[in-house]
Formats: sequence, structure tokens, C-alpha cells
Amino acid sequence: MERVLSILSRFTFPIFAFIATIAVLLASQYVFFWDTIQLGSKHAHWYYEQQFQYLLLPTEIDSGHPPVFGMYLAVVWKVFGKTMAVAHFAVLPFLLGIVWQVYRLINYFATKYQFLILFLVLTNVILLGQSTLVSPDVAFLFCFLFALNGVLYLKKWQIIIGSIGLGLLSIRGIFAIMALIGIHFRIDKKVKPLTIFI
Repeated sequence: MERVLSILSRFTFPIFAFIATIAVLLASQYVFFWDTIQLGSKHAHWYYEQQFQYLLLPTEIDSGHPPVFGMYLAVVWKVFGKTMAVAHFAVLPFLLGIVWQVYRLINYFATKYQFLILFLVLTNVILLGQSTLVSPDVAFLFCFLFALNGVLYLKKWQIIIGSIGLGLLSIRGIFAIMALIGIHFRIDKKVKPLTIFI
């Protein structure tokens, strides 16, 4: 068993990247659901139909969150065509990013059984459910993990880019950024909390 896990560990990222791609392919005709109707479909449709003439959303579809995910989806539709499959594949880079960031996170804490640990993390039902949706939460999770790995690996540029992504995707990003500051402060008590961005 240990030998098999050792062999699988060498190909961990490609295996899970392939599985994520197949999952997106299988879910490529799933329609927008629940809050993704508002944060994905309505926002993206509005920008797509308005030809990006306006930055701010009309009041009736403005949920208070920054509409960056809807803008991104509208741009992808403009380039590749307005279909559900294109919308799902627009989320694929973030899913692959999640796989890579979780892999890096595991490597930070564990030197053995990375494949098994990654399997357990990525088969979490909440993550699996979100990955079948065209959801800004997938991009949000990627940005959080990207910034978290920046904190752990002491890469300030990564913390900044991940934090900007969090703030642009959701008002919940403020709380996620505060959590990152707390984690950084807890790891390195010599650092003042706000200096992780400087």
C-alpha cells in the first residue's frame, strides 16, 4: 500500500487535475442554481447584453457584492460563445488552481501520504458540489488558498494578489482577509498584523 501511495504521490497534481477536468466536462450542461443565478447568470448576462458599456449594475440585480465574477463570465462568453459548457469551463482554471494550492498546502504540513490527504480534502462533498456549479465561490476559495500559501511560504506578492481577488469577488472577502492577517500574526509573532501587505 505504501509503495502504491509513493508512486501515486509523484503524479498527484496531474491525476487530480485530470479528474477536475472530467468533472467539469460531466457537469458542463448543469444550469445556474441558487445564488449562482444572481452572482453568475444575471450579472454576466447584463454585462454581455450591455456590451460592457456600464461598470455598475442596475439596482434590481445589484446584490451588493462586487460584480467581477459576472464580468469575467461575460468576457469568456464574448470570446468563446454564450453556452453553459463555456460557463463551466470558465470555472476550470480556478478548480485547477484549488487542486494546486491544496497540494502546496499539504506539502507544507506533510511529507508523506500527500496523495491520500489530497484525495480526502478534494472529495469533501461541499467542494465537490460547488465544483459542479458556475460559482464565484470556487474562485473565492482559490484566492483564499493562494493567499494562505503566500502567508505560509512568506510570499508577500501572493498574499496581495490573493487578497485583492478576495475583495473583488465578495464582500465576505473582508473577513477572509482578516483571517489571513490573524493566521500570519499567529505564525510569526514578530510581525505586526498589517505589515503582511507592506
